[in-house]
Amino acid sequence: MNMFRRITAFSAAAVIGFAAALPLAASADEEILIIGDTNGDSLVDATDASDMLIYYSAMSTGGESDWTLEMKYTHDVDGDGRIDATDASYVLMYYSYNATGGGKFDNIIDYVKDLRKPVNYVLAPEGLDPGTTGTIEYIVNTAPRTEHYDIPLYNIKANNIYGGKTYRAGTYELTDEAITALNNFAKEHFTDSMTDYDRIEYTWNWLHENVKYATEAEYQGYQMWNHSGSYCCFDVGIGQCLQYNGAFAEMLAYMGYNSYMLEMWTDTACTIQHYRSEVEINGIYYNTEVGDKGSDNPKTGYKWMWLFNPDKRQFYGVQAGE
Repeated sequence: MNMFRRITAFSAAAVIGFAAALPLAASADEEILIIGDTNGDSLVDATDASDMLIYYSAMSTGGESDWTLEMKYTHDVDGDGRIDATDASYVLMYYSYNATGGGKFDNIIDYVKDLRKPVNYVLAPEGLDPGTTGTIEYIVNTAPRTEHYDIPLYNIKANNIYGGKTYRAGTYELTDEAITALNNFAKEHFTDSMTDYDRIEYTWNWLHENVKYATEAEYQGYQMWNHSGSYCCFDVGIGQCLQYNGAFAEMLAYMGYNSYMLEMWTDTACTIQHYRSEVEINGIYYNTEVGDKGSDNPKTGYKWMWLFNPDKRQFYGVQAGE
């Protein structure tokens, strides 16, 4: 998520510790600086916005300003490394917010952070028919969900350090890159008439049919381990099992479901490594697979993919070593 500075008021001396790169000396009389308050009247209002625009105009035309380094640092309200018309606009919006009642945010940093929170285009509109009671569609559409940005990775390899017992090996984080890719995919492919189950099923099918299995050269060339599964699959269009199933797990997590990634072997000789996803809904673990369509068998109709299959689950929530 976009990282905004968490400070709203501090002394000029404190700037040294917070931003060590600034070549400043602390003043004997420490002045308290309030983010967005350029003139020191303890208010964030239209006057401060005007000051920011004057500063921006002067800097844009090669002029000079009497602003101190502390002021330059603390009045970058959107955290993008510069003071410009956008910062002034946020100040005016925050001033209007307070003038009409305010209440939720007591500082401009938290206000701007909430204002810039990405819209979750992945979720379906409320009020859609969830389907027939008892069906997997109904279960998925009505399941309780919690917003979160972590996807646990569990090792279920037969020869792991716990002798084949499942253990938590790490955590994937839902990054800005993943959220952007998910939102862009949703805006392009989802419609308002689709329920959340419809959106999940569509994503599952799309990944299988449209993502090219990456060669080792492509995997190395794109440095796929440094990117989210969603970016690799939705934006670049290539990936391996980690990216296919990772993108699907990221979609589920962003929708609020508890999704997991499983690190495993697909052969008894423990030589073919694979990554697969699972999701927990109302205490039931459903195994999911989004495989490369190159593994399909057109003659038999077999496809290397399944969705919400409780019979194929390989992780039951029991973790060794904890």
